[in-house]
Amino acid sequence: MSAQEHGLDSSPFRQYLEALREELAAVTAGSVADYIPELARASPATFGIAVATVSGAVYEAGDTRTPFTIQSISKPLTFGLALEDLGERAVRARIGVEPTGEAFNSITLDAAGRPLNPMVNAGAITATSLVKGKGNRSAFQRILDLYSAYAGRPLAVDEATARSESRTGYRNRAIANLLAGAGTLSGDPADVVERYFRQCAVRLDCRDAAIVAATLAGGGINPVTRKSVAGVETVKRVLVVMATCGMYDGAGEWMYTVGLPAKSGVSGTIVAVLPGSLGIAVHSPLLDGHGNSVRGIRACRRLAGDLDLHLIRVDAPPNPVRSSFTAADRRSKRVRSERELAVLERDGKRARVLELQNELSFPAVEVVMREVLDEAHDLAEVVLDLRRVDSVPKTAIRFLAELAVALATRGIATALSGTRAHAEAARAVARRLRTAGAAIDVFGDLDAALEWCEDRVLAAASAAEEPRRIALPDHNLLAGLDEPDVALVRRLLQRRRFPAGAEVLRPGDPGDAVYLVTRGRLSVIAQRPDGAETMVATLVPGMVFGELAFIDRRPHRGLVRADTAVECYVLRRDAVDGLREASPDAQVTLLLNLARQLAARADAMRNELALRT
Repeated sequence: MSAQEHGLDSSPFRQYLEALREELAAVTAGSVADYIPELARASPATFGIAVATVSGAVYEAGDTRTPFTIQSISKPLTFGLALEDLGERAVRARIGVEPTGEAFNSITLDAAGRPLNPMVNAGAITATSLVKGKGNRSAFQRILDLYSAYAGRPLAVDEATARSESRTGYRNRAIANLLAGAGTLSGDPADVVERYFRQCAVRLDCRDAAIVAATLAGGGINPVTRKSVAGVETVKRVLVVMATCGMYDGAGEWMYTVGLPAKSGVSGTIVAVLPGSLGIAVHSPLLDGHGNSVRGIRACRRLAGDLDLHLIRVDAPPNPVRSSFTAADRRSKRVRSERELAVLERDGKRARVLELQNELSFPAVEVVMREVLDEAHDLAEVVLDLRRVDSVPKTAIRFLAELAVALATRGIATALSGTRAHAEAARAVARRLRTAGAAIDVFGDLDAALEWCEDRVLAAASAAEEPRRIALPDHNLLAGLDEPDVALVRRLLQRRRFPAGAEVLRPGDPGDAVYLVTRGRLSVIAQRPDGAETMVATLVPGMVFGELAFIDRRPHRGLVRADTAVECYVLRRDAVDGLREASPDAQVTLLLNLARQLAARADAMRNELALRT
């Protein structure tokens, strides 16, 4: 099994389909079609649900590999082939597109002698008659080849069903003769109706049917083979008649409650299409009085309602993943030591961040789930950033939580960031996870989540434990000095200690000194115009602060606060100036090291700007 297949198999969406199937399997209403003897042999217990996306993912639950005959699911496909062969005007001259309140096998024509639409038997038989052979391929072989292209694999006729249909197809023969008498049918009615029987007897399974539906959803591009099966304009016209006529005399109720172009077949199958997104197939042979699958209708209603799949939407959202990167690609504002940076460069690829955008509808969440699960075998942390998300509906809350549970079972930690505008949604996700015995970290901004990722990566590499203290000669600012110069500089330094929470520097304090950190942790904080505080950097032993004001000779603009008990050494400007005569080389080395510290701070700021764009 490939990594992608494994991801789909363990996807929360597949688990949702399994639960839906288990629930609806208890429905026993309806009966198996018996007017075609071979169909009466189907097991009433057979029940499968498959969903295929236009990007090629296929989710299955239940009896999705049990073969059945295509029956009326063939009608829109053959109609599309006739359109491509002859063009819309020629086909419309023989087949209407109006819905009918009559049964699928009614013997009714309009005033012009045309069948009312291509989804009833009269229209389907007419469409079959319009398809002609080409080259060395017969008309039926072209139809079979088309169905195979839609399914993405070679299909064949169930000969027993074809014979059964032929033996009992009196009404369809009557329809064909009526059409011939009206001048609508093209060809000998006896030949055409036998071809139609074989067309309906093509064998496929629920997974195939979902791929057929997804091919229509993708504008005629098979999502598995990536081959073009039909033109976009053809698919548009096919989907229109599926929407208005595909469910026969129940089409209006279907579009009102489910809202998807669909087609049913008396073998117990329903296919439904969300254009641009996905195709659904449900197979269960128990039929209602209209000839539609009882479980199939209920499953489609639940899918459309639970996942908000109704065709009538204001817009079609773009890719929900605005960007995707790892802790090796981008850094938090926290200034790290060279050792830590090396670890992040090496191991940071195991922490992935996905910046999401727009509305998290189900199709959008499905993309996110699949992208994460496809890479799960290489990950240790996952951050989903909601900063640019417009809304987080209940569907998204449910599946985000279940995704976090699925990841937790693999030892992968999940966090949400950018949740200031979606605090209630984040709390709802956390509540769902607590119910499942799991947890999720939540951060108001992405930088805090990035720091969380980094800390976890460093901890996993046994590098997160910051040194409690470093010796002054080991400080980065003194790197490159020989022992006499280190001793000289040491005499110029003043040791200071600060308790946790102390404000070491405040805005407006004079910028006349540089501070060398040898123990503890500090935060550099800027105050926004609205009064809120924003962390600019975190300082640990081996780093300096106050260097920008020191060089600019201006008062400090930010606040430096001790997060823990802190020890540092203060190097004042007059002491640095005095080194010019005592040891010019020491002064140059100190200033070069100070420049390196500034460069590291500038890199951190560039990372911040990159995250804000």
